[in-house]
Amino acid sequence: MQRRGRPNLPRGQGEPAGEHILIPLIHKHWIVIAKELAIPVAVGILLLFLALVFTGGLMAGTVLVGMGLAAVWVWLRWAWATVTVTDERVIIKKGVMVRTTKVIPLDRVQDVSTRQNLLGQLLGYGSLEIDTAGSIENEVIDYLPAPGQLREQVFELTGHFWLGPDLGEP
Repeated sequence: MQRRGRPNLPRGQGEPAGEHILIPLIHKHWIVIAKELAIPVAVGILLLFLALVFTGGLMAGTVLVGMGLAAVWVWLRWAWATVTVTDERVIIKKGVMVRTTKVIPLDRVQDVSTRQNLLGQLLGYGSLEIDTAGSIENEVIDYLPAPGQLREQVFELTGHFWLGPDLGEP
């Protein structure tokens, strides 16, 4: 049986050798960065204004460094929250200080559904819920770009997993 995708080299927990990555790292939608930076930027601008007015700019550097650190932290949280789909499972990773990996075998997937609010429909993001059999808790992944496409791809992979690859007409 020929496998699609590129071979997956071991890179840590949840990624054994021999599996093929079919859908590489998917990061959450950019709206996550915008939402998480909105309050720190607003507070930073206010503090910067106050520092310029009341301290003659002496504290402005400190405020700018703080804003920069907040931006780096938000970016790290975004960059390290990923979804990967291999030919055998869905791997969900998140966390900067404490790294969490959740693995959902494709043979346990019973249903995959999506949800998008109005803003999500306009900007192209939404939630994906993977319903699983047995004791594995259902997983909801928020702010995924194009959740409908990912849902269809996971459905197709679970079909290939249970039925085998489509080899064409006999």
